[in-house]
Parts: sequence; C-alpha cells; structure tokens
Amino acid sequence: PGGVSGNREFFSSERVNRQRRESFLGILGSEPLLRSGIQGASVLDVGCGDGGTLLALAESGAKHVVGIDTDAGRLDSAARAAKSWENVECLLTDGSHMPFEDNRFDFVLCSEVIEHVLDPLAFLSEVARVVKPGGIVYITFPSFRSISGPHLWHLVKVPFAQFIFGLDAMRYAAAEVLKKQRQMVEFSWDNINGMTVSMIRGLLRRQQRLNILKLRVYTPFRP
Repeated sequence: PGGVSGNREFFSSERVNRQRRESFLGILGSEPLLRSGIQGASVLDVGCGDGGTLLALAESGAKHVVGIDTDAGRLDSAARAAKSWENVECLLTDGSHMPFEDNRFDFVLCSEVIEHVLDPLAFLSEVARVVKPGGIVYITFPSFRSISGPHLWHLVKVPFAQFIFGLDAMRYAAAEVLKKQRQMVEFSWDNINGMTVSMIRGLLRRQQRLNILKLRVYTPFRP
C-alpha cells in the first residue's frame, strides 16, 4: 500500500468538491460541444456525489441542474455546496430507476458512475430514456485495465495491482491505509463491474438511442 497525498483534508468533501469542480471546468474549457450543450440547458448529473460537478454545471450556464445520488450523506453535502444556486436541486434516487419522464433533459452527465452499476445496459437504457432526442450524454470512467480501474490508485500505488494481486488484496491494503488515516473504511469499490472501453462500445451498440460522437482515452503511461 502507498501513502495518501496530504492528511485528513484529502478525504474532506470540500477538497473533493474543489477537485471535481476544477476538473470538469477544465474539460468544458477544452470541449466546445459540451460547453454549448450545457448553456441554457436542463441538466442531470447522475451520481453527483458531494456536488463538485453540480457547481461546475451551474457556473457553466445551465438553466436547471438536477443532481441524483444513492448516498444520502454525500447528497446532503452536495445540497449544502450548491445552496447559493437556486437552479440546482438534489434528489436521492438510483440512476437505474429514475423518477423522470421521458425526454426530460438536454444534457446528462455520468461521471465515474457506470463502472459501479450492477446492470450497465439497463443503466444506459434509462439514461437514454430521460435525455431528449439530439441531447448530449457525457460519460467518464476509469477503465478496469488502467492503473485507476479499481478506484484505489490513491491508496494502493502499485500499477495494475488488480491483476497482480487481485481485488480482494487491494481492498484489504486500501482499508489498512484508511484506518491509519483514521477514516471510515468504505466498501463502495466492491461494486466494480470491470468496465473497459471495448465493453462500453459493445453496450452502446446494444441499445438504440445513444451513439458515440466522440471517444477520448487518457492514460498516464503507455503500456
């Protein structure tokens, strides 16, 4: 196991929000299609977590932003973070069974979510249902074949440890690091479905409403 950058501040919702907000604003700054798709739009953030991306969406000119998550604690943090934005609301619900009518949103963001869901095809079908024809769905995820695939790279700094040691060993090592940092040991990384780029391509071919306009792959090194 490797160390964690910083200390308890590393795990704070304020730091996570700041990082996610800045990261997504950076993406929007380099993607004119996304930026124009958000301005004046009705936007859904699936798996909004502590709310950093909600802030970025509101700041980028969205008309109305809805953030959903299954974690009540993180959703409370998101609501507090976005309390000064009257056009932002937070809702406790599951992205695989959303309480929205068909064709509700112009833009749907799914950031670091699809690799956790039990049925990715059903999830994508639900996302496709709530987005308007001609709307934009923006999906990000760490490929399971990357160093950050199991979402534990910040805790277990061994490249491709999921293949070298296995997920169970990684989870154990990560839990030990968290205990040393006096942090609650979460097991949200248990729900990892092994999502890869080839898998997402295959899933999108199997449903009728979503098409890939652009696919970008980032990697910190070149194995």
